[in-house]
Amino acid sequence: MTEEFINDILEVCNKHELLPINYIRNFKIKKRYEELVSSGLHCKDVREKIADEFCIGIKLVEYIIYDLGNKGS
Repeated sequence: MTEEFINDILEVCNKHELLPINYIRNFKIKKRYEELVSSGLHCKDVREKIADEFCIGIKLVEYIIYDLGNKGS
């Protein structure tokens, strides 16, 4: 599956209120993080850039990309 297809599916699910809105945001943040890190940027710079792009705090970016909400799994 391509990233665009997955993103489209998530958008449709969001439109029909099948998923929480933060699920889509978190998906986009994780994909953006992978994209920027693979381009050679330093991880700290990437976290700061994503925080600015999504208007959220750096701690929330870390929480999302390191999947800190799923500690038990």
